[in-house]
Amino acid sequence: MLVVCQVALALVLLIGAGLLLRTFERLRSVDLGVRASQVMTFAVNLPMGRYGDPEQRARFHRDFQARLAALPGVRAAAAISRLPVTGTYHSWLVRRGDLPPNTRGVQGQQRVIEGPYFKAVGIPLRRGRMFGPEDDAGAPRRVVVSQELVRQLFPSEDPIGKTLRVAGGQPEIIGVVGDVALGPRAAVRPYVYHSHSQFAGDRNWALTQVVAREGDPSSFLSDARRELSQIDPSLVLYEPKMLEDVIGAGVAQERFALLLVASFALLALVLAAVGIYGVLSYSVSRRSREMGIRMALGAPAGSVRALVVRDGGRLAALGIVLGCGGAFGATRALRSVLFEVSATEPLVFVSAAAVLGLAAVAASWIPARAATRADPLQAVRE
Repeated sequence: MLVVCQVALALVLLIGAGLLLRTFERLRSVDLGVRASQVMTFAVNLPMGRYGDPEQRARFHRDFQARLAALPGVRAAAAISRLPVTGTYHSWLVRRGDLPPNTRGVQGQQRVIEGPYFKAVGIPLRRGRMFGPEDDAGAPRRVVVSQELVRQLFPSEDPIGKTLRVAGGQPEIIGVVGDVALGPRAAVRPYVYHSHSQFAGDRNWALTQVVAREGDPSSFLSDARRELSQIDPSLVLYEPKMLEDVIGAGVAQERFALLLVASFALLALVLAAVGIYGVLSYSVSRRSREMGIRMALGAPAGSVRALVVRDGGRLAALGIVLGCGGAFGATRALRSVLFEVSATEPLVFVSAAAVLGLAAVAASWIPARAATRADPLQAVRE
């Protein structure tokens, strides 16, 4: 009974590890809407004591990004108030500007950007145009929105030239860009992008610099610090990270859960195999006289080995049946962490049962082989 319970528990853990592995594979292959490779990010804090004027803050970002863009290997330098695929941030109600103020709206993610941000992270332009030099503090407020916002607020209309009610104003939509996942599980939400040059007066936005480049990150950071000191020696560049690493941190929970369950599954598999081996070894030692008589009477060694392996197979089969039943219930608890994977995926169940079955056969083979290597006459005399 102990061995059967070990096999059943091992199967439950193996199935759980298989489901998490499938989830991890899906998360790694999902399209998040951004190109994160070879993109460096870092932060620069602008103290209000010296950067209290909105135009001064906007001018700093424009000057700093121009210097960064001029460095060797840099394809684009920009900044954003929240890095992509890092969760919700500033979710504000957004309504259509051409409809009454009490019209139903949607919760839209608000992002403030400076420079060619969409080019830096590979977000494609679907319609209209990006922000340009003409979208400065003196121009009418303008925004760029995501496709998801267009689908929800302008399902059958061209949004270019229309206005939104958001952040206490009615900015004009000048462009539509591709959707970006809110997190590593590819959940899409409506996005509204504001130009920092026009929106700097709202507050002292903490913008994270985003630089698409090639080459050694350490050499780039030293160049970036030098350029920063030439603008303002008192400012500090901190938290330098690759965008891939920032986004990759979002799947840390899934990776940890996978490693934890896989470790327990491996341990349970070993314990189940050792348990089957121990029970069958003890059984063979108690039945050595019977085995000797069988072989002395002409039983082939193969049939004796099959007899022992069959006993181990029965233990494993009973454990697998009970384990499958337990897994159907236990894996329901994993539904909250699974992504595009069913909690009862047949391939995972069959694969786990096959692995456990092979382990049981291997554990049974060793005592079965020992039973046929003994001298039949010696076994009968004992």
